[in-house]
Amino acid sequence: MTSKFRDNSFLIAISSLMTLMFVAISATLFFAFYSSDVVIVARMMILDVLLLITLFGIYHYNSQNISGSVMEEENIPAITSLSYHEIRKRYREKTDELNEKRLNVVSDYVQLVMSPYLKESDVNMLINNINLWLESEDNILIPVTTDGRLTTLDLRHLAWNIGERFNWKGIKRALFIKLVFPIEMRELEVETIRRNLRQNGNCIIELDIPEKGFFEFSISSRPTQ
Repeated sequence: MTSKFRDNSFLIAISSLMTLMFVAISATLFFAFYSSDVVIVARMMILDVLLLITLFGIYHYNSQNISGSVMEEENIPAITSLSYHEIRKRYREKTDELNEKRLNVVSDYVQLVMSPYLKESDVNMLINNINLWLESEDNILIPVTTDGRLTTLDLRHLAWNIGERFNWKGIKRALFIKLVFPIEMRELEVETIRRNLRQNGNCIIELDIPEKGFFEFSISSRPTQ
Protein backbone atom coordinates (compact mmCIF):
# COMPACT_ATOMS: atom_id res chain seq x y z
CA MET A 1 0.00 0.00 0.00
CA THR A 2 1.51 3.30 -1.02
CA SER A 3 1.77 6.34 1.23
CA LYS A 4 -0.61 8.33 -0.99
CA PHE A 5 -3.23 5.55 -0.86
CA ARG A 6 -2.94 5.35 2.95
CA ASP A 7 -3.39 9.10 3.26
CA ASN A 8 -6.50 9.05 1.06
CA SER A 9 -7.99 6.13 3.00
CA PHE A 10 -7.32 7.91 6.27
CA LEU A 11 -9.04 11.09 5.11
CA ILE A 12 -12.07 9.15 3.90
CA ALA A 13 -12.34 7.22 7.17
CA ILE A 14 -11.96 10.33 9.33
CA SER A 15 -14.50 12.26 7.25
CA SER A 16 -17.02 9.43 7.46
CA LEU A 17 -16.60 9.01 11.20
CA MET A 18 -16.86 12.75 11.85
CA THR A 19 -20.05 12.89 9.80
CA LEU A 20 -21.43 9.91 11.69
CA MET A 21 -20.45 11.49 15.04
CA PHE A 22 -22.12 14.75 14.10
CA VAL A 23 -25.34 12.91 13.28
CA ALA A 24 -25.11 10.76 16.39
CA ILE A 25 -24.43 13.67 18.76
CA SER A 26 -27.22 15.70 17.16
CA ALA A 27 -29.60 12.80 17.63
CA THR A 28 -28.47 12.36 21.25
CA LEU A 29 -29.03 16.03 22.02
CA PHE A 30 -32.43 15.91 20.33
CA PHE A 31 -33.57 12.93 22.42
CA ALA A 32 -32.06 14.42 25.57
CA PHE A 33 -34.24 17.54 25.19
CA TYR A 34 -37.43 15.99 23.84
CA SER A 35 -37.51 12.44 25.21
CA SER A 36 -38.07 11.26 28.75
CA ASP A 37 -36.63 7.80 28.04
CA VAL A 38 -33.36 7.91 29.98
CA VAL A 39 -32.25 4.46 28.79
CA ILE A 40 -32.32 5.41 25.10
CA VAL A 41 -30.42 8.62 25.79
CA ALA A 42 -27.80 6.71 27.82
CA ARG A 43 -27.31 4.16 25.05
CA MET A 44 -26.98 6.92 22.49
CA MET A 45 -24.35 8.64 24.66
CA ILE A 46 -22.42 5.33 24.90
CA LEU A 47 -22.51 5.06 21.11
CA ASP A 48 -21.17 8.61 20.86
CA VAL A 49 -18.30 7.74 23.18
CA LEU A 50 -17.48 4.60 21.16
CA LEU A 51 -17.44 6.60 17.96
CA LEU A 52 -15.14 9.15 19.60
CA ILE A 53 -12.77 6.40 20.79
CA THR A 54 -12.74 4.84 17.31
CA LEU A 55 -11.97 8.20 15.74
CA PHE A 56 -9.12 8.79 18.16
CA GLY A 57 -7.76 5.28 17.60
CA ILE A 58 -7.68 5.66 13.80
CA TYR A 59 -6.00 9.06 14.10
CA HIS A 60 -3.38 7.71 16.52
CA TYR A 61 -2.66 4.66 14.32
CA ASN A 62 -2.20 6.78 11.21
CA SER A 63 0.08 9.20 13.06
CA GLN A 64 2.32 6.32 14.10
CA ASN A 65 2.54 5.08 10.50
CA ILE A 66 3.40 8.55 9.20
CA SER A 67 6.09 8.91 11.85
CA GLY A 68 7.56 5.53 10.90
CA SER A 69 7.54 6.40 7.21
CA VAL A 70 9.33 9.68 7.88
CA MET A 71 11.99 7.87 9.91
CA GLU A 72 12.49 5.36 7.10
CA GLU A 73 12.86 8.17 4.57
CA GLU A 74 15.33 9.94 6.82
CA ASN A 75 17.40 6.75 7.04
CA ILE A 76 17.73 6.53 3.23
CA PRO A 77 21.28 7.61 2.37
CA ALA A 78 21.21 10.74 0.19
CA ILE A 79 23.69 11.56 -2.55
CA THR A 80 25.80 14.24 -0.92
CA SER A 81 27.47 17.05 -2.81
CA LEU A 82 30.79 15.33 -2.20
CA SER A 83 29.74 12.07 -3.86
CA TYR A 84 28.16 14.04 -6.73
CA HIS A 85 31.39 15.90 -7.43
CA GLU A 86 33.36 12.70 -6.99
CA ILE A 87 31.23 10.99 -9.65
CA ARG A 88 31.71 13.92 -12.05
CA LYS A 89 35.44 13.91 -11.35
CA ARG A 90 35.72 10.20 -12.14
CA TYR A 91 33.69 10.67 -15.31
CA ARG A 92 36.00 13.47 -16.48
CA GLU A 93 39.06 11.39 -15.65
CA LYS A 94 37.67 8.44 -17.58
CA THR A 95 36.82 10.67 -20.56
CA ASP A 96 40.27 12.29 -20.50
CA GLU A 97 41.92 8.87 -20.33
CA LEU A 98 39.90 7.63 -23.31
CA ASN A 99 40.69 10.78 -25.32
CA GLU A 100 44.38 10.32 -24.54
CA LYS A 101 44.25 6.76 -25.85
CA ARG A 102 42.50 7.92 -29.00
CA LEU A 103 45.05 10.69 -29.50
CA ASN A 104 47.94 8.23 -29.10
CA VAL A 105 46.41 5.90 -31.67
CA VAL A 106 45.75 8.76 -34.10
CA SER A 107 49.25 10.17 -33.56
CA ASP A 108 50.83 6.81 -34.43
CA TYR A 109 48.59 6.58 -37.50
CA VAL A 110 49.48 10.09 -38.68
CA GLN A 111 53.21 9.44 -38.28
CA LEU A 112 52.95 6.19 -40.22
CA VAL A 113 50.79 7.54 -43.02
CA MET A 114 52.09 11.09 -43.44
CA SER A 115 55.84 10.75 -42.80
CA PRO A 116 56.58 9.86 -46.46
CA TYR A 117 54.89 13.08 -47.62
CA LEU A 118 55.71 15.61 -44.90
CA LYS A 119 58.82 16.90 -43.23
CA GLU A 120 59.26 15.69 -39.67
CA SER A 121 58.47 19.14 -38.29
CA ASP A 122 55.25 19.22 -40.31
CA VAL A 123 54.21 15.77 -39.05
CA ASN A 124 54.66 16.99 -35.49
CA MET A 125 52.75 20.16 -36.33
CA LEU A 126 49.89 18.13 -37.78
CA ILE A 127 49.64 16.09 -34.59
CA ASN A 128 49.76 19.28 -32.54
CA ASN A 129 46.96 20.74 -34.67
CA ILE A 130 44.82 17.67 -33.94
CA ASN A 131 45.41 18.17 -30.23
CA LEU A 132 44.48 21.86 -30.50
CA TRP A 133 41.32 21.01 -32.45
CA LEU A 134 40.33 18.57 -29.72
CA GLU A 135 40.62 21.28 -27.09
CA SER A 136 38.67 23.95 -28.98
CA GLU A 137 37.72 24.91 -32.52
CA ASP A 138 38.68 28.47 -31.56
CA ASN A 139 42.36 27.51 -31.41
CA ILE A 140 44.52 28.74 -34.26
CA LEU A 141 45.91 25.90 -36.39
CA ILE A 142 49.31 26.10 -38.04
CA PRO A 143 49.25 25.29 -41.80
CA VAL A 144 51.49 22.51 -43.11
CA THR A 145 52.45 21.56 -46.67
CA THR A 146 52.87 18.17 -48.32
CA ASP A 147 55.52 17.30 -50.90
CA GLY A 148 52.87 17.40 -53.63
CA ARG A 149 52.26 13.68 -54.05
CA LEU A 150 49.03 13.58 -52.03
CA THR A 151 45.80 14.60 -53.73
CA THR A 152 42.84 16.35 -52.17
CA LEU A 153 41.13 12.95 -52.06
CA ASP A 154 43.95 11.61 -49.90
CA LEU A 155 43.61 14.53 -47.52
CA ARG A 156 39.84 14.19 -47.40
CA HIS A 157 40.25 10.54 -46.46
CA LEU A 158 42.80 11.57 -43.84
CA ALA A 159 40.34 14.04 -42.35
CA TRP A 160 37.58 11.42 -42.30
CA ASN A 161 39.80 8.79 -40.69
CA ILE A 162 41.00 11.14 -37.96
CA GLY A 163 37.58 12.68 -37.29
CA GLU A 164 35.93 9.27 -37.06
CA ARG A 165 38.13 8.40 -34.05
CA PHE A 166 37.00 11.53 -32.21
CA ASN A 167 33.36 11.54 -33.36
CA TRP A 168 33.81 14.83 -35.21
CA LYS A 169 30.94 15.97 -37.36
CA GLY A 170 31.53 16.19 -41.09
CA ILE A 171 31.79 19.98 -41.12
CA LYS A 172 34.42 19.86 -38.37
CA ARG A 173 36.52 17.36 -40.33
CA ALA A 174 36.23 19.44 -43.49
CA LEU A 175 37.16 22.69 -41.76
CA PHE A 176 40.12 21.05 -40.03
CA ILE A 177 41.69 19.74 -43.23
CA LYS A 178 40.99 23.04 -45.04
CA LEU A 179 42.81 25.01 -42.34
CA VAL A 180 45.74 22.62 -41.95
CA PHE A 181 46.37 22.17 -45.69
CA PRO A 182 45.29 25.50 -47.18
CA ILE A 183 47.52 25.19 -50.26
CA GLU A 184 46.43 21.69 -51.25
CA MET A 185 42.74 22.42 -50.48
CA ARG A 186 42.64 25.96 -51.90
CA GLU A 187 40.33 25.02 -54.81
CA LEU A 188 37.70 23.40 -52.56
CA GLU A 189 35.12 25.05 -50.32
CA VAL A 190 34.49 23.64 -46.86
CA GLU A 191 31.01 22.43 -47.79
CA THR A 192 32.35 20.69 -50.89
CA ILE A 193 34.97 18.95 -48.76
CA ARG A 194 32.31 17.89 -46.26
CA ARG A 195 30.13 16.32 -48.95
CA ASN A 196 33.06 14.40 -50.43
CA LEU A 197 35.00 13.19 -47.42
CA ARG A 198 34.26 9.54 -48.29
CA GLN A 199 34.53 9.85 -52.05
CA ASN A 200 35.97 6.80 -53.79
CA GLY A 201 38.79 7.02 -56.31
CA ASN A 202 42.44 6.40 -57.00
CA CYS A 203 44.27 7.35 -53.81
CA ILE A 204 47.21 6.69 -51.53
CA ILE A 205 45.44 7.22 -48.20
CA GLU A 206 42.40 4.98 -48.07
CA LEU A 207 39.37 5.22 -45.85
CA ASP A 208 39.92 3.36 -42.58
CA ILE A 209 36.53 2.51 -41.11
CA PRO A 210 36.85 1.26 -37.50
CA GLU A 211 34.84 -1.63 -36.15
CA LYS A 212 31.81 -0.64 -34.12
CA GLY A 213 32.83 0.35 -30.59
CA PHE A 214 36.55 0.54 -31.46
CA PHE A 215 38.83 3.32 -32.66
CA GLU A 216 41.98 1.47 -33.73
CA PHE A 217 43.11 1.65 -37.35
CA SER A 218 42.98 -1.44 -39.52
CA ILE A 219 44.91 -0.04 -42.50
CA SER A 220 47.53 2.65 -42.93
CA SER A 221 48.20 3.58 -46.52
CA ARG A 222 49.03 2.13 -49.83
CA PRO A 223 52.69 1.69 -50.62
CA THR A 224 54.35 4.83 -51.91
CA GLN A 225 53.82 5.13 -55.65
